[in-house]
Amino acid sequence: MTELPLDFDSILAYLIPGFIVLAGLSFLSPNLQRLFREPPRHSASTLLLLTIVALVAGILLGDVRVATLQPTCRIDLKWISREPSFASIPREPVAYGKLIEEGRLKAFQEAKRNEQTPYRFHGNTLLAVTVFVLARVIALSKVSSATISKRSRIRGIIAAILLFLISIIILYPAFRTRYYNYTNAVRSINQA
Repeated sequence: MTELPLDFDSILAYLIPGFIVLAGLSFLSPNLQRLFREPPRHSASTLLLLTIVALVAGILLGDVRVATLQPTCRIDLKWISREPSFASIPREPVAYGKLIEEGRLKAFQEAKRNEQTPYRFHGNTLLAVTVFVLARVIALSKVSSATISKRSRIRGIIAAILLFLISIIILYPAFRTRYYNYTNAVRSINQA
């Protein structure tokens, strides 16, 4: 059995987005909603289970990030910003054979800590907010007019969409910039 590559940075990059996903899914699940509304009444094992489920959800978000967000980094978006991180960013695989030297290994560990963890966090959080917003819009669309007024429903949907737009504006450039920094660091380590 292989070990999970989880350190404190990785746990944060997965756990916080995982909790955001679970909070979003709680709009659609009464059982999950109870867990979020009344956590002090639950046993430690229930809270541990909720944490593990959030971690797994975050790791799955990481898989979705690799399949959806990282390919967008190869798209040239210089029309949005002149920052080099908005130009097409080629993939740069790690040459693990070159990490035998102590200096290169330390440089790679620093690149992971300073650039890889933040780009994973920003990307995973963007995807988590997307799930949260979709779940909220679906839940508001399904609520009967006897429970909530049409005006309140529309306000809730608009608020969710605004949250999504603000998240894209903040998190995608941060994700892309950190991804650019990480690939440049790996390229430098590979070429050294």
